[in-house]
Parts: sequence; structure tokens; C-alpha cells
Amino acid sequence: MFVCKFSVFIVFVMPVLTYGWRLRRNTSCEFGTYKHEGKTCCLCPSGFKVSSHCTNMGETTCELCNDGYYLNNNNNEDKCRPCKICESNAKMKEIQKCSKSSNTVCGCEEGYFCDKDKDCNVCYPCETCAHGVKEPCTETRNTVCHDDAKDSSVSSGTIVAIVLVPLILTAVAAGIFIWKKKICCLVHQSTDKEEPEEALLQIDLNPHLTKIADVLCWKTMKRVARRSGMTTKDIEEQEVNHPKDAREQTFGLLEAWSQRQGLDKAYRALITTLQDIGEKTTADQIRNIVEASSQP
Repeated sequence: MFVCKFSVFIVFVMPVLTYGWRLRRNTSCEFGTYKHEGKTCCLCPSGFKVSSHCTNMGETTCELCNDGYYLNNNNNEDKCRPCKICESNAKMKEIQKCSKSSNTVCGCEEGYFCDKDKDCNVCYPCETCAHGVKEPCTETRNTVCHDDAKDSSVSSGTIVAIVLVPLILTAVAAGIFIWKKKICCLVHQSTDKEEPEEALLQIDLNPHLTKIADVLCWKTMKRVARRSGMTTKDIEEQEVNHPKDAREQTFGLLEAWSQRQGLDKAYRALITTLQDIGEKTTADQIRNIVEASSQP
């Protein structure tokens, strides 16, 4: 009995492991069919590639994918696909190992996320919230923060309404009219004094990029880049080129951003953008670095 079973193994199983899997065209082709040079051939199952197509004299021969390669569907491919590698430098981790019939499944390390599903190649740090977390960060979605801007706008609107009502009722009074006119003039005078100072800001940033990168943090530089129209791909490129080095990432993105702004516009655009996003202290530090170095 043992001799009989061993003979069956040698005759039917060993050829598959050694030479591949032959699919005869005169069978039901359980994995489907495809056309090759006018002939109908059987598809290979997932995990196998086509070693040789069927002919008038023979059938399709399938070969098992090598380690590190896969095919995840019935196919007539002559090459297996390489398994995806989860890059630790990009803050990714392996969730499911690659097999002959399925690709590697990658995810983000704790504290990082990526919203591109299977196309994810880089994970980003979850945002921290100044006013509390509305929805926590997950592997596929950034943190959703509570925003106090609505509350502030409501409060501001209420205050403005309370102030405007008595002003409207007493607007006919000459004293109120004169007072408002003086305030308006003071505001215009203050604005007029500031404009010439900003108009003179035409300084080449290139000699100062290294010192500016020391002042800017990576998170702030990304906000400046996004506000100026740079894409997520532009930012990812610096993260991949300089893994685990926030200083070099900041310098690289700053240099690319400066080139896009132009020689005469980069300095003023950087200061204005930093002020717009609430980074006035950083803007003042950069102003001191650049203007002090540019003194004759």
C-alpha cells in the first residue's frame, strides 16, 4: 500500500514542484482561457506565471512565482510582480507578508497616517491639536481638531453688534462723527507708513537659506509650501530624500520653494506668508537674519 501511494506522489506531484503546472486545452480550463497566436489557452492560477504558451502540439505550462514575487489573479503573465517593501524610513510597517498569490500589505507606524490606501508610500505625523481632539488620528486619516475660530467669530460678531447699535443711534452727533474721522485718518496714516518699508524688501534669499532653515521648523515650512501652491508630491520628495533629518528636509523644501518664487519675490513672499499663518515671531527672526546680513 505504501509503495503504491509513493508511486502516485512521484508520478503526479513531483512534476508540478519541479517543472511547473501543465494545463491541457482539452480540459475545462477551470481558471479561464486566453487567446495566443489564434489558439485558446488555459490561464494560470494566482501564484503562477506562464512558462510557455499552448501550441498545436502542447498545452500551457505554468510556473510557481519565486520568493519575493507574486501574482494575485488568474493570468497569462510571463513575469511575476515584485512584492512591495514597507520602508521604515517612511514610517511604514508590514501588516501582512507577501505570498505567492498576494502582495505585501503595509501600514503606518503609531502616530503616523496615510490617506492614500494601497498607493501609500510615505506616512505623515499626526497633527497635534491646540484646542483639543475632535476625532483621533488613525492609520488612514489625520487628526481632526476642535476649531475655536467659529466661537471667536460668534463672539466678535456679538461684540460688534453691541457696539454698532449705540453708534448708529448717535451717529448724527458731531462729536462722534469727528472722533470716527480721526480714528480713520490715523489708521490710513499708519498704513501709509508701512507700505514703503514692505516695498523695499527685494533681497536675494539664496545666501541666507542655511540660516533661515535653522529658524524654520519642518512643520512650519510645510505650511508655507502648501499655502504657496506646492503639492504633496513636492513635500514627499524631501521626506524621501532626507529620511529622519528634519533639518535637511526643511532646507531642501525651502530651496525648492525659493526658486519657484523668484529672485526678487521670495523674501517678501516668505515674510508675508509667515505673518498670514500666525508665525510673526519666526518672520521677525528671519527679517533680522536677512536684513542684518544685507547691511552695507
